[in-house]
Amino acid sequence: MHKIVRISGITLLLFSLFLGLAVTSILPAPVSAAAADQTGSAALEMTELDLQVWPEYDDPRVLAIFNGTLTNVSGKEYQGRVYFNVPKDIEVKMACELINGGQHSCQPYELEDKGDYQVLSWKITRTLAPGEKYPIWLEYYYSALNGYPDKTMAMDFTPYYKTLDMKVTVKEPLKSSDFKIDPAPTTTGQDGEGFNNYMYNFRDLDSNKPVKLNISYTRSEKDPSVDPPDPNANQQQDTAAPLGTSAWKKPEVLIPVILFIIVLGIFIFYALNNSNNRHHSGPGRSGRNGSPRNSKNRGRHNSSPQMSKEKKRIRQMLLDGKITEETYRELLADIENEA
Repeated sequence: MHKIVRISGITLLLFSLFLGLAVTSILPAPVSAAAADQTGSAALEMTELDLQVWPEYDDPRVLAIFNGTLTNVSGKEYQGRVYFNVPKDIEVKMACELINGGQHSCQPYELEDKGDYQVLSWKITRTLAPGEKYPIWLEYYYSALNGYPDKTMAMDFTPYYKTLDMKVTVKEPLKSSDFKIDPAPTTTGQDGEGFNNYMYNFRDLDSNKPVKLNISYTRSEKDPSVDPPDPNANQQQDTAAPLGTSAWKKPEVLIPVILFIIVLGIFIFYALNNSNNRHHSGPGRSGRNGSPRNSKNRGRHNSSPQMSKEKKRIRQMLLDGKITEETYRELLADIENEA
């Protein structure tokens, strides 16, 4: 029995290792940053991008918002990372893919230092078929304003991908004056909150070709234009590799965890079952070596004619009144013990 149990344990261990290797082999291999740099910019292009630049909106810094759509133009499936050139020292609030008609599914992102700028990237959660679109949303704060109360700002945006259509909107802070922007905007307008907006349209931008705007205005008000956002709002915080809201929904994360739990459950069940079997089989083995129950049986099988004769003799003495019943029981017990 011992040998069979040991073989079963080894078999279970081998099965677990085989299952882990099988899962690893079917999961998509991680795409290195170098490989993505070589293929990502060629495989994808930014079909449309709405870039919002809001100085002193709800924070003394500048809020930048990217809302765009990437398209797989490689002619084959793509499953890698998406990349964005961003300024130094940013505070990322949201780095998300848009799902189910516009819901923000924020992802764990990485920042790579490129000297005077950074590259922000995250791994997409699905495989993009040729021609498939991938909507994105990116928000961050950065310090770009110089001077007080006369302030200047140089906006320098360099697209990572070839961009077919880009709209840039610069929002003038409330309670500011002498607002100037160079080059002159394509159109201007005022929104429902009372902000003056300066808008530009760019087409067919090559990757790594910068778009530059020079902004200046006067503002002595130290508070931002609107109240800061609720600190308890569900926003992605700036960390080296934050956990996105959908990280546990990724197949490469979820499948190994589920299989590990299943294998662990099987192993625990096996261990408990094996322990119970040993517990139940233990008395039988010890019984063969001298348990009280089998000692009694062994006494019966090993009864000799002499012992039977002795029992008859003391029984007759009891019947003849030569010994009491108590003495009879004591003598009978002595005979049994000697056996």
